[in-house]
Amino acid sequence: MIKKLLMICSFVVLLSTAVMAEESYPLRKTFPDCKPISTAELIKAYDDALIIDARFESEYDVVRIKNAVFYPAEKITKSGLDKIVKASNKKIIVFYCNGITCPKSYEADKKALSFGYTNSYVYDDGIFDWIKSNSDEALFWGKPFTAASLKNFNQIQSASKSVYLGTEAFLKKYKDEGYELIDLREPFSQADFGKITMPKVKVITFDKIVDLMNKGNAKAIPDSKFLVVDNVGKQVGWLYYYLKKHDKTDFYFLKGGVKKWQEDGFDLSGEKK
Repeated sequence: MIKKLLMICSFVVLLSTAVMAEESYPLRKTFPDCKPISTAELIKAYDDALIIDARFESEYDVVRIKNAVFYPAEKITKSGLDKIVKASNKKIIVFYCNGITCPKSYEADKKALSFGYTNSYVYDDGIFDWIKSNSDEALFWGKPFTAASLKNFNQIQSASKSVYLGTEAFLKKYKDEGYELIDLREPFSQADFGKITMPKVKVITFDKIVDLMNKGNAKAIPDSKFLVVDNVGKQVGWLYYYLKKHDKTDFYFLKGGVKKWQEDGFDLSGEKK
């Protein structure tokens, strides 16, 4: 009887662990064939791993795992991956992106699996967990972390939370306080939630802003007193690093992007429906 109870308890523990893992890593269910690798496992396997950053280049430039190869998920081909793998002479392939809700690492690994690779893994804890656990093997703006730059990075992450506004407060700054509004979205992505029809909205894409600032044209956007919006509030988070690097001040992002704007009952002219 005791043995049977112990077996039942063990089963319950295993089932609970599986459920917790599914909740903690929501995309694992969507990509069941992708093998995850934990932070501890990747630290141990680091020297034997070909680590591939599957994100956008603008994200890779801000912060990345040291020695990671930049190869965005959407551009991965069999011939391209074969070439990188052969040159690396590593035992395993590990794809990563921004964390547990970022699909790019899974999408990249899914491609590798379809090419016949059996030694590929997804590091779905992502770049930020890596920095927390192993900042010695990470780069910030292309340079190794120091105590000072790690402190600066953590301060930037913490401070970024304060610049997100709800829709009503965001629109008030535009209408009543004279803030300029910048729409980061590509024309094709504007089709998802519609085009903002308020006057004097400046449309300039994320990549264009980053490119201009990297080329020394930081005046492409105001030095202060401006608002930035994207589709769902994700892209602006990476823009924050570039804005702080170029000493921009007094700016705000719309929490949840244009999607939340509309969910909150405002039309794209800024009026309450």
